[in-house]
Formats: sequence, C-alpha cells, structure tokens
Amino acid sequence: MRESSILSGFTLNEAQRQAVMHRDGPLLVVAGPGSGKTRVVTARAAVLIESGVNPAEITVVTFTKAAAREMQLRLVRLLQKADQRAGTVNIGTFHALFWKTLRRFGFSGELVDDNLKRKWITEVLRKLGEEVRDDQIDELQRIISWHKNNLQSVADVPPEKKLLRDVWVRYEEVKTAAGRLDFDDMLFETHALLRENPQALRHMQAQARYLLVDEFQDTNRAQFEVLRMIAAAHGNICAVGDVDQAIYAWRAAKPEYLLNFGSYFPGARRIELTANYRSTPAIVGYTNRLIARNSLRHAVVGRAARQGGEAPLSLNPSSQQAEAASIVTMVKKQSQAGTALEDMAVFYRVNRYNHHLVGKLVAASIPFVVRDKERFLEEHWVVREVLSFLELTVNPNQVEPFAQVARRQLNLSAEQGAELQRLSQGEGVWQRAARLVSPERVSKFKLHLSTAARLAPAAALDYYLEEMGFRRYLQNYAAHRGVARGEYTEICEELRLEMESFSSVPAYLQHAKERARVLVQARSEDAVPGKLNLMTLHGAKGLEFEAVWIIGAVEGLLPHSLAEHPEQLEEERRLFYVGCTRAKNRLCITSPKQIRGRTVARSRFVAEGLTAARTGSTP
Repeated sequence: MRESSILSGFTLNEAQRQAVMHRDGPLLVVAGPGSGKTRVVTARAAVLIESGVNPAEITVVTFTKAAAREMQLRLVRLLQKADQRAGTVNIGTFHALFWKTLRRFGFSGELVDDNLKRKWITEVLRKLGEEVRDDQIDELQRIISWHKNNLQSVADVPPEKKLLRDVWVRYEEVKTAAGRLDFDDMLFETHALLRENPQALRHMQAQARYLLVDEFQDTNRAQFEVLRMIAAAHGNICAVGDVDQAIYAWRAAKPEYLLNFGSYFPGARRIELTANYRSTPAIVGYTNRLIARNSLRHAVVGRAARQGGEAPLSLNPSSQQAEAASIVTMVKKQSQAGTALEDMAVFYRVNRYNHHLVGKLVAASIPFVVRDKERFLEEHWVVREVLSFLELTVNPNQVEPFAQVARRQLNLSAEQGAELQRLSQGEGVWQRAARLVSPERVSKFKLHLSTAARLAPAAALDYYLEEMGFRRYLQNYAAHRGVARGEYTEICEELRLEMESFSSVPAYLQHAKERARVLVQARSEDAVPGKLNLMTLHGAKGLEFEAVWIIGAVEGLLPHSLAEHPEQLEEERRLFYVGCTRAKNRLCITSPKQIRGRTVARSRFVAEGLTAARTGSTP
C-alpha cells in the first residue's frame, strides 16, 4: 500500500507502520501491553478507506462497547484530517454485529436481558424443588453459556449433570415460548444461520472484505468459526491480540486460535508490537520475567519505550487488616504527591477480597468506585442470612429476617417459607409459624434467639454456626454443590473477624448497613474523577493507571485453589501479568502473612518476576 497522507504527523514506530500499511491477505499482529494496538487498528482502517476501499466493506470487531466507541471516535478524527468520512464502517462487538444480521434475516423477537434470564432460571429451579441461591444461578448461567459458546447443546451435557440438563431444557422451553434469544444465542444462532443460509453468509462477507478483530485471544469457538466463514471469501483478516493476556477460559475463550493463526489462515504475515509506551523499564522487566514461565505463548519480549521509574514493590503485611491499612497509607501518600485518585487502582483476585479494604477506605474518608458487575460479599446469600439472624436477636418479630432464618431452623418447605410472609391481619410471624410446624420446634427456635440476643456479635455468630446448625448446613450445601467444603463457612469467618471490633449487635448491624449502602453507591463501570478505582484482576483488562496495587497475592487466591492443571496455572499467571501490566509508574504487590487467622504463603508469581524488584516492610 502506498504512503498515506493521513499518517503525516501521526507517530508510528516501524512495526506499527508495517501493520497499518499491510494491504491484502491474513495478518497477525501480536500486540503486547502498552504497544498501541488501538492506534494501529484505527489507523489501518483509516488508511484502507483513504486508499479507496469502500467503508461499508470494512468490519472492525471488538469485545466491549467501550472499545467500539473508542475505535469509532479515533477513526472519525483520523479521517477528518484528510477530508474523508468514516461512513458506514461496521464497528461493533460480536454481539452487536451478529444481532444486526439475525434481525436482517428474519428474527423478529426480543432479547432476554440478564434480569429476565435470571428470573426464568429462578422459576425453573423452584419448579424443580431446588433451593434457590444466587451462586447456583450464576454457576448454571455460566455453564450453559460456556457450552453454547463452544457450539454445544444440552445433548452434550453428561447424564450425571441432571440438574444442569433439567434447568437448561426448561429454560429453553420458556425462552422459545416467548420467542426470544439470549446473548449466547446470538453467537450460536448466527453460526447456524451462516451455515444454512448462503445469502446471509454472502451479506456478512460483503461487509467484511477487510475484517479487523481486536483482542483475538479472547475469541471462543462460536465466534472463531463465524470469523472463518466470513474471511473465507476474501482472506483479508487482521487479528490483533496477545496470548499473554488471555484470561477468559471460563467464558470458553481459546487463545490457541491466536497462537495457531497461521495454521487456520495459511500464508499469514506476523508482525510483533513489542515497544511498551505505558510502563517503566523496571515494570516491563518484571512482567517479562514473570510471563516467560508460561509455555503457551509467542516468545515475545516487551521493551520499555521510556526511561526512569522505580522498581515494583513487594510487601508482606501481617494480616488482611494490616494490608488494608497499608494500602490506605500509600494511597494517601501518592495523592499528596500529586497523583489523582482516579489515576490509581487496587486489584484483587475475587470481589469479596475487598471487604477489609472497603472498611478502611470508608473510615479514612477516601472516595472510591468499584468497577465490577460481580456481587459484593455483602450481597452473598450467606451474609444476608447471617445479618437476618442478627436482626432477629434484636427484634424477633421482623417478617423478612424471620422468613429467611426460620425456613432452615423450622425445616420449612419453600411453600411454607413463602407462607410465612403472607400474614393475616393482626397475625405475627410466630403465630403463623406455630400453625405450620409443631409448637415444640417453634419454642426451641425462640429459646435459641433469646440466648443469642445476650451475646456480642462474634459470639452470636458462633452460636448460630455451632448450636443452631448453620455450619453443618453450609458444609452439606457445599457438598451438594460440589464446591470446596469451606466455600461458605469461610465467608462467616470473614464476617467474624470484623465483628470482633463491635461489642453490640445493633452497632454491628448499623455498620454493615452503612457499608452495603456505600458499596451500592460506589458501583460504576467507568472511572470517576476524584475516586480511587477498585476492581478484580479480570475487570482491569484493557485499562491503565499511574499507580497500581495488587492485594491478596497469596497461594490459594493467586493462583486460585481451583487452578490444579498446568493450563489453569498458566491462565492464573496471565491474570497476574495483566494486573501488573496496567501500571504506568508504580506497582505494589501485597501478600498478607495471614488470612482469617491462618498462615498463607506468598504467591509463587510474585517471586517469579522479583529479580530486580524491591521488598520492604509495610509502610
């Protein structure tokens, strides 16, 4: 392709320029962290348009709406320089582009949004006589999604997974009767449409004479097979991605498609973007040493494009509470040094790990946003049940808390539990309960509450766990779900540690309600000026900050205890790598010596990149 006037005054390094100017044939752009991949994708689309390609024949596929908007804005700005227009360039997420095609070729129904999907699955579980729990619904949705993204149907579910099969079959029946599709259906049905309808395939191929795909390492089988069908007509597919940042295997993403791109698209040219314009040399060196331990990767070594900066810092505080206090201290110092709160971020492996940090931030009056859609610990059903129990010790006549706790304590059916909340005029929950079960059982429950009401919060929780059987129930439920024995009891241990600071149940309940209120208000998809960013490592993908703290870097959390196989450990390492590579100038990793009173080991990942990193005591 000839030199472009659009690129005059537009700085590109040699590798970037080669990727932008490549014209025909498959192209793989291996784009490391901070290498300017968005710049390359938009510049490539602009140069194609300037060279005479019809904008309507260019398709740019992204994984997020935010990325699509950013691409569109950048493309418009670039083309304005040369009096060109972005016109009808197809820029959007897989789901958005596939939805348009399904609509064009006959589907007239509506989408099932997340709330409706959850409602339908909840109703199915109840009809099957199952106890409805948020985490169970989450898991069922995730597994069904995983199968569909792998182009699998309910017939591919093993017979022993009876509940999954039953829920899936009934959910599909409800959805079909309503004439709707969910988000996973968009991928599944588009794949089926293109296989069965040559006209639909030709339509998508005409829109993608030049096909550019961002974050290619995150494609799943359904997406990849559709891309292959579309690209087969012209062969002009440009895949941009980085296997080292592949962190979505649980969503059915397959980084092998990027790693083996040349096998799927013979004759593909490969260009590596290795210059890192984001991070300091010390951070780049640290992350290079870390990720070199993985085997499933392109052997690419990043290099810092700028000088200066300090080495990453690794801290080993005594506990989670000490860890949270140290983060607050460092955030304050960084802020006093001139870094805006919105340019700082704290990452963690799982959302509930932010529990202690949130408390310290609130106490220190440091404003923050939580940039994840995951539920907070405060929203977990175990926490809700514990709080309901404590509320009953203060006022045993509250309807909602009574119904929540009595269902288990009185061994009520789901129908009886619902009946408790439909009180007659002038009737109390205790009178209604006495009509549902034996008076002896009701009296025993009342005596338990009376005893617990005289205890401090931590002791009351112990009483609920041991004397009232809640620990046994949680362990049995964990076994029923096939999760770790301590999955739910550990949540209670987390709460108990916090309760030790309170002498009365009302004071603790007030604290818990205030924290929940603050967290709900703090939830945001975007950065907010003047507020510190909190998010999971998965949520950090694609972002960058002046200063980054990664907390809870211990064995069992990072890597997660469920990561048992080599490929799972490699994904956990990639997740840590993604977190570290978000940092521009300051990276601090904290590994508490104890969690919930138990000694834990520092994550192996911390040491893997530590050759030139600093270690220190908690500030």
